[in-house]
Amino acid sequence: MRYSFRFPIIATESIVLKENSEPTWIPASFRFPVPQGAKGLILGDPDLIAKGLEIFPTLFQDKETNGLHILAAAKPAFCISKDNNLAYLTIFPEADFSLKSKLQKSSLDSTAHGLFWSQKVTQDRMVMSLFVEDRVISGILDSGADISVISATDWPESWEVIEPHQKLVGIGTPEHILQSANSLSWSDSEGHRGTFKPYVLDIAQSLWGREVMSAMNITLTTSDRLHTEFVGAASVAPLFADPITWLSSKPIWINQWPISKEKLVHLEAIIQEQLRLGHIRESNSPWNTPIFLVPKKAGKWRLVHDLRKINEQLMDMGTRQPGLPSPGPIPINWKLIVIDLKDCFFNIRLSPQDCHRFAFSVPSINYGTPFKRFEWLCLPQGMRVSSCLCQKYVAHALEKVRLEHVNYHIIQYVDDILLAAPSSGEVEILLADATKALTAANLVISKEKIQTTPPYKYLGTLVYDQEIRPQKIEIRRDSLNTLNDFQKLLGDINWLRPFLKISTGQLEHLYATLKGDAALTSPRTLSPKAEEELKVVEEAVSKARVYRIDPSLPLIASVLQTRYTPTGALHQDQHIIEWIHLANQQTKSLTSYLELIILLITQIRKRARQLTGIDPSTIHVPITREQVQNLFAQSLPWQIAFADYTGQIDNHIPANKILQFVKLTPIIFPRMTSMHPLVDAVNVFTDASKHGRAGAVVQDSTMLLDTTYGSPQKAELAAVRSVLRDVVQPCNII
Repeated sequence: MRYSFRFPIIATESIVLKENSEPTWIPASFRFPVPQGAKGLILGDPDLIAKGLEIFPTLFQDKETNGLHILAAAKPAFCISKDNNLAYLTIFPEADFSLKSKLQKSSLDSTAHGLFWSQKVTQDRMVMSLFVEDRVISGILDSGADISVISATDWPESWEVIEPHQKLVGIGTPEHILQSANSLSWSDSEGHRGTFKPYVLDIAQSLWGREVMSAMNITLTTSDRLHTEFVGAASVAPLFADPITWLSSKPIWINQWPISKEKLVHLEAIIQEQLRLGHIRESNSPWNTPIFLVPKKAGKWRLVHDLRKINEQLMDMGTRQPGLPSPGPIPINWKLIVIDLKDCFFNIRLSPQDCHRFAFSVPSINYGTPFKRFEWLCLPQGMRVSSCLCQKYVAHALEKVRLEHVNYHIIQYVDDILLAAPSSGEVEILLADATKALTAANLVISKEKIQTTPPYKYLGTLVYDQEIRPQKIEIRRDSLNTLNDFQKLLGDINWLRPFLKISTGQLEHLYATLKGDAALTSPRTLSPKAEEELKVVEEAVSKARVYRIDPSLPLIASVLQTRYTPTGALHQDQHIIEWIHLANQQTKSLTSYLELIILLITQIRKRARQLTGIDPSTIHVPITREQVQNLFAQSLPWQIAFADYTGQIDNHIPANKILQFVKLTPIIFPRMTSMHPLVDAVNVFTDASKHGRAGAVVQDSTMLLDTTYGSPQKAELAAVRSVLRDVVQPCNII
């Protein structure tokens, strides 16, 4: 086993070094305590050196760790961020390495850019034999190796090799490094199996790395907890997606249907390409589901795997991101870089225990030859939980970067990633660290899709230094013919509404097109009033913009008395951060305007916490101070809406011209006449049906009323109104 005697040194201040600067002393400290009496050599972080920062080597011997300084100079201008790794102390073997030293739990990197001293654990090496393809190869279990290494003496000449893209570090400096050109299958005597792309080196014995050991569920234990912590618990890049939970282990077999001779030629080419890329392997699985080909552009074809029956057997993983992240919380004028992961699903390995369930067959004409069978090694397209597994895998890959840059923004949605930092130099460092972490997890950034200048296209928005706008959309009226067409249109409009200064009342007739026959193909037409509303939407979209947050200003919320339902706004000074709208239909058939205001306040607070993690400092409501006091005393929904709120409640809408666009809707404020039933009053009973027929019983007389309402609540309300109009004496309405 190997130990990393390397201790990271971090900068204690953020410093910008100018181009071709003179050597400068950088205040620094050790990230973790070093052993007493430690002696060693301080060397610069190789990642920083590669970017043009020169760090001068320094001997370290019996010095206090407080007041540590590192001498550095920059060729290009360079930004050194506080708390980021700056250099490493590599301790000489003669130093005291007593494990009883006061060592704290660390995340020492045991593989990258370090020097390692051999430490004999026992006289017997931990050796295990594995079946690799058709050979048995013995190797040492090496918990310090990210990727397995096969000795050149064990490597058959017929197996292809290539020059690796990544530099191999941690086992000396071999001159000739090769890597397997193809993904190889391995298995052990206990049934564990997987695939890997090992390195090939001229070493005495093969080494089985963590990508193999993790698949075999190997655990390293020790009786000394401190020893375990010293060996390190680094944030290791993920090797496989999480295992899938299955509802049944009974194999599914659906016969492959015939494929035409022409398509078989294209299918064979696709299979060979997928084998070469390591996305599939040959299979003897008892599972089988059909495949077929669909045409793509430029005469190309796509392999589609019908996984519907497989999806029925796997357990859903829920929703990891119930909504799209917004770039709004990124402070104004921060610098951004947007990256996209290339073929993300293909670069994420399925957990080895799940691969055999995603098997398929390639048919032959007239059953002339046995069907060739293969299984997926990466996340299959069409699997129900592929997106969820992808989200978690990418998040795991970026976890270490987030911990190292807690003051920056890293926004990830599946394979779309936005990086933000106060300056260009800092965001470049963030990009370099993110690239390193993603590459270690076998994820590939699409270089041609890296965005470094505004406007940045991210999740349907255009992000500028201060503003955010929706990407341009086109509303085609000639495609609005059915209920489903209008559902899609209003779905798109609802997605845009956080950008739009349009109240729900201004879309009344567009929403009315959804009423009637519930069949998706039922015909619909655009009424003249709905057409006018659509023009209002188009004009609003052309001018739509909201703003990124200014950390120096408080976040304010305002409730506006717009027609039909109130409208909310999160804003700072004259800048709208987001418009807040209620749903077109409420769960209750009868909802007063005051109740809608309470619902909107709840929604505003929820959205503010989603965006920023805090409540608005002030909430402006269109209600008098006396009415607010009465609501706190008598209204439970109002009390719940403001539960735990510590900000101010103001009844004056700010003098913001953007907010002065509404026609005020009068609010009928409820007034409680009595907390208890009236004594000696007439008891009146009311009821109604869903067909609009209502009635009331007053003493011995009955009142019947036919209404046009399709709701029993509204019909009964009409009956109550008739009672209040016709019954002159005091009454209790039941």
